[in-house]
Amino acid sequence: MDLSIYHLLNGRLYRTFQTAEAHFYDAFDTKVSVDERAEIEFESQSDAGTFLIFRRRTGTRPKEPPDAKATAKRSCAAWRWNPAQFRFVTEPTANARKLCASQSLTRSRLQ
Repeated sequence: MDLSIYHLLNGRLYRTFQTAEAHFYDAFDTKVSVDERAEIEFESQSDAGTFLIFRRRTGTRPKEPPDAKATAKRSCAAWRWNPAQFRFVTEPTANARKLCASQSLTRSRLQ
């Protein structure tokens, strides 16, 4: 499942962000299935602008137990709205780490 975010300007839509929100596949030439899920939130800060907080969980599980162990990896990135570029751009500052630390993906929301 793909996710796109559009911005309306002067009666026209412009895509400003695109990602895979959910993706399940069998890893080629392995005995592993991969399940990726993303959770996206908006955060607006009056002094710093508007952000997308993008949390991803990648889980793997064996196709034929007990060949491999199930694993889960979580990551987070913040994207800041850049009006000059008219799109969301990655935010590599300490503010991004603070936004990512505010919450995390939970199993109950992924299943």
